[in-house]
Amino acid sequence: GCMVVFITFKFQNAFYVLLPDDYDWYTNYRTFEILFGIMLSLKIIVLAFEVYFQCNVDIFFLDREQRKGDIYTSPNAWRLIFVANEYNEMQNMTYISIELTLIWFVFFMDAEGWGNWSAHDPDLTSSITDSLLDKPQKFFIIVVLMLVIGAVQYVLKKGLSFILPLPYQNFVDLCSIANISVFIFDERIHGYYIHGECSGGQADVSTHELKSYLDNEERGESRSRGMLSEYPNLQTFEIFLPVKIRQIYEVIYKQAVLNEITNHRENVSAIQNSSRLFNLSALPKGLNIQALVNKRDEMSQYFINYISQVKNYPHIAVRERGICQYFSDLPPDRMNKMDTPLFFRDNWYGFTKTFF
Repeated sequence: GCMVVFITFKFQNAFYVLLPDDYDWYTNYRTFEILFGIMLSLKIIVLAFEVYFQCNVDIFFLDREQRKGDIYTSPNAWRLIFVANEYNEMQNMTYISIELTLIWFVFFMDAEGWGNWSAHDPDLTSSITDSLLDKPQKFFIIVVLMLVIGAVQYVLKKGLSFILPLPYQNFVDLCSIANISVFIFDERIHGYYIHGECSGGQADVSTHELKSYLDNEERGESRSRGMLSEYPNLQTFEIFLPVKIRQIYEVIYKQAVLNEITNHRENVSAIQNSSRLFNLSALPKGLNIQALVNKRDEMSQYFINYISQVKNYPHIAVRERGICQYFSDLPPDRMNKMDTPLFFRDNWYGFTKTFF
């Protein structure tokens, strides 16, 4: 509607269309402001749902590092902590810079005078006049300008990603170097998988050994980072897990973590609970970390076994998602009867949909 008002009024050949009087707000502009308030309210609700959705995403970091030699030596925990921290920092990643957008917006609206296009004047003039500014026209100009500025930034970042990799592309490379794979579950049986497997087989090595692995990979003398030989550079997949795998995950690992946290908090006195009501951390002190680590190792072995099935039988487990399935986001048929995971090749880094 605002676009129709702007085009009809500003591009008329003969002056025959007039704008309503701004002084009679109730008659002329009340409907516009009510609709604007409704749209703003709905957008706030959508953002609340996005936050709720992100808070309910399950992330499982699969450390592939093996213990060295015959002596019991656990892999270094700093690799896992570093990868988890990098993933956490990507949660508010955006293609569009708010600061840059506002700078260009102020430049065009004030310095170039585009804000004056909404005046009660049929000519597109950027000069300041005594004419009143029309709210629907100004809303249209603001929306179009913000969309154009955002679209230009998005296209440039996407286009230059081959030269200047985006944060999530660097994260996938980091997973390979750190020898850590990532499962991201945004629904009960649906999620994404980042295949992080070091080309040298180990990541807990010295700087000299790590550089040697990277040099061999550059020369093509080591195995590829991809999970499939047919797609040596493909590391990201959209996955659908059989129901029984999800049940194993919930029983062995997720429920154990939740029970441990719940039991720990129940043991805290009521006075302490009341004093710490707004200071509860996601991982309280005093948990039996070793028991949770053992559960994680047990679950990791399950996931490694299932990934091995995918690697051994790629013609069954790995598919290309059709256009209709991609846009409709429908799950495959007969998911409840599947015994093996289903991996869809994901060249567009679909796991970024779980970011805020």
